[in-house]
Amino acid sequence: MFPSLTDKQQSTKCNPQNVPIAIIPTNTKLPNTALYNSMLWLFLHSSVLKEAQRYAVQCGSKTCGEAIPLLLQAKTDKCNFFCPKCGQDNQKRMQEARALTVKLVNMQVKKADNQENRVETLVLEKLALEARGLLHPTNFLYGLLLRDLHAALSAEGKKDRAFAYLQMALLPISVHVHPFESASTEALSEIIHYHMEKGQVNEASEALTKLVRRLKIVPGEDSEVFEEYHGLLMDCRKSIKNI
Repeated sequence: MFPSLTDKQQSTKCNPQNVPIAIIPTNTKLPNTALYNSMLWLFLHSSVLKEAQRYAVQCGSKTCGEAIPLLLQAKTDKCNFFCPKCGQDNQKRMQEARALTVKLVNMQVKKADNQENRVETLVLEKLALEARGLLHPTNFLYGLLLRDLHAALSAEGKKDRAFAYLQMALLPISVHVHPFESASTEALSEIIHYHMEKGQVNEASEALTKLVRRLKIVPGEDSEVFEEYHGLLMDCRKSIKNI
């Protein structure tokens, strides 16, 4: 799940501000050209960096907020603590984020192993409070945590608070999940039903339009789910015209 390069397998080059610009295998002989170095880095490690970005930390600078990829194995490499945008040292934040990430991963693993394993709402809210401002808003684990909070609060009938967490979860879901995957379409569906229950037809129509466009492609216009939501969209548009 996480990048797992060993110290022997990686070598980090830093610019004068100690901002990481490339990681290449130490046993690879390279021509002395920046272009070749960059191309090899992209080829060998694009998947590693992409995975690291899924668990990004937010830069601690109040004027920056950049997403810093969390390389869990790079505990002693100070280059990885510096923000690639503003250059701020985020060593303490990265260490705190690693510890929190381990908690969140373990929680998701336990949930996957035991579907009936329910984490108490107060525990989820405490984790969300710890994550806010530390993990980047696009952090995928943060998004999963927010979805769990939405489910827990919905089950308790606290729909307004639940919806607030669902809205926050939309960003990491949209960044890391394909729009046709169930996690994305289900989030839109939940938003639609919330607005419908509140009588907010304009907001429901907006979300319905997005969902129907996706359902038209997957699973297709002949599917029952497409017909259901397309019919709901038509009803919403009629209601809006009559207002």
